[in-house]
Amino acid sequence: MVCVIDGAAQEARLYLDADLKKTIPFQGSPRLMKAGQTMRIGASSPSEFMDGVIDDVQIWAVALDAGQIRALHGRP
Repeated sequence: MVCVIDGAAQEARLYLDADLKKTIPFQGSPRLMKAGQTMRIGASSPSEFMDGVIDDVQIWAVALDAGQIRALHGRP
């Protein structure tokens, strides 16, 4: 799964297996986190964790487009 937060387009795009499944519009400035917060991948708090496996995490400083996501899909 890929989630793209595109501040310029004011939308979040969700992809599954490189196929766009949903586009969610938003208003304002997108913020993943506030300054000073710790990023937790697979946990919503220090004591609450996802029941599953995360095998590949990448965080990009730009909003990827559909072609870039297709190119990355399935790469080791």
